[in-house]
Amino acid sequence: QVSDVSVDDLVTMMVGRTVQNTYQHEDAPDSYDGEEVIFEVKNLSRKDNKVKDVSFKLHKGEIVGFSGLVGSGRSEMMNSIFGAEPKSSGEVFIKGKKVNIKSPYSAIKNGLAMVTENRRETGFFHNFDIKQNISILPFIKSSTLGGAGGLTSSKFEKECAEAQKKSLNIKCYSVDQGITELSGGNQQKVILGKWVAADSQIIIFDEPTKGIDIGSKSEIYTLMRKLADEGKGVLVVSSELPELLAVCDTINVFREGRIVKTFPHREATEENIIKASTADIA
Repeated sequence: QVSDVSVDDLVTMMVGRTVQNTYQHEDAPDSYDGEEVIFEVKNLSRKDNKVKDVSFKLHKGEIVGFSGLVGSGRSEMMNSIFGAEPKSSGEVFIKGKKVNIKSPYSAIKNGLAMVTENRRETGFFHNFDIKQNISILPFIKSSTLGGAGGLTSSKFEKECAEAQKKSLNIKCYSVDQGITELSGGNQQKVILGKWVAADSQIIIFDEPTKGIDIGSKSEIYTLMRKLADEGKGVLVVSSELPELLAVCDTINVFREGRIVKTFPHREATEENIIKASTADIA
């Protein structure tokens, strides 16, 4: 019967493998405190009070998630970290070095990446093919013109895109294919591919699997863990609690612009995250 089929069963049928241990980090340590701090935010606030005195750390190998109700300040915080929206105070450190991020361009130059919630509006260039979407960012980042001019070579575009196609398992008949012809999950992989190709060290995922099929979700989760295992920083904002519980080592709960509770993955449950999101913490 359909009612007897679990989500894991559906993924198995769709992608041809079990999801047990595919992306869940069951062997994660109880704490990452002994690992290198690769990203840190101290006392971040905004004038509109959507973010109030937020501080957190991200350790090497760790995936840190952010939960909370819509409007709690999670995405607003990430936009301010990435320089897309202004902050009024606070400091950002990458591997112990303080960085001054005032725009997305300066964020990119400092090794930050942001996979945005609305990929169709802000994630890719609709009139570009796959190879152009993947190669444009590493070109801009390395350009001495600051992205103001110049052209990428066809060879560079092709090599860059083919490498990411293989690494991220992007399903397409050619990297010359238009990105709008791809499924939502493969579009998301292309977006991730451009950041990986640009050697981004800290990757922010805002609602990373919104609007994509269940099989692609599993692949995205696996890619997140792969990035963390390679030493890159992974931050995840999601409204899907099962998603956060599956992929994150630490979950910060937002309420009214503040982090009100932090759960290591072994203590995190849907029940206590919801309680923290909606009620005062004793």
